[in-house]
Amino acid sequence: MGAHHDAGLVVAALNMAAVTRGGDVAGVIFHSDRGSEYTSAEFARACARWKVRQSMGRVGSCFDNAVAEARPPSPPSRSSTSTAGSSARAPRRV
Repeated sequence: MGAHHDAGLVVAALNMAAVTRGGDVAGVIFHSDRGSEYTSAEFARACARWKVRQSMGRVGSCFDNAVAEARPPSPPSRSSTSTAGSSARAPRRV
């Protein structure tokens, strides 16, 4: 998609995500750090065009991202090589 992590790259990623979802992204909250690519006027225009709300953590606070990045653990799954009646399970991925 791009050789450098810059405003053009994150705008392209936002556009691809929006198009993949059929353009129905109005009201979505995009949480990021305060990197220059996310604070650029180019990215702000792209968010406004898609009606995506920008959210950024406070300067120097890693805890702002904790809720946005948290997700429940995946449920355990059975190994594809297990046999019927076997109690062996695949390791749980978290």
